[in-house]
Amino acid sequence: MEIKKIHDIETLLVEASGHNKTFMESLDLGRKLTVFYYENRYPPGFPPEISEGEVEEILREAEKVIGLIKKETEL
Repeated sequence: MEIKKIHDIETLLVEASGHNKTFMESLDLGRKLTVFYYENRYPPGFPPEISEGEVEEILREAEKVIGLIKKETEL
């Protein structure tokens, strides 16, 4: 399977779900990370405000996805 080299996490998760449907459970995280990336990389104004709690939640969710990716790539 060829992996696209893009920054759209949601799209990458959808493609990965073709291999393992569990990736679909993380689409909300993919949307958040993609928006966060683009807003910080190409800001039209002030950077978006994100609370420490939101960052911690995103990190917890991302760690789950990273674990799933590691598990899938070990096969």
